[in-house]
Amino acid sequence: MNTNKHLLALAAVLAATVLTGGAAILGLAHRPAAPMAAPAAVVQQVQPAAHAWHDGGD
Repeated sequence: MNTNKHLLALAAVLAATVLTGGAAILGLAHRPAAPMAAPAAVVQQVQPAAHAWHDGGD
């Protein structure tokens, strides 16, 4: 009898997983796509390289 309870519990857990997972997948698949944001223009300015100062003494 104990084995039947374990099997019933396992079947219930698997059924709940299938139902909730299926609902999540259907919700993602059937939800209308959000409008895409317009691409932003990125402007990068080249900074002059920092002057490496060297005192000349080794």
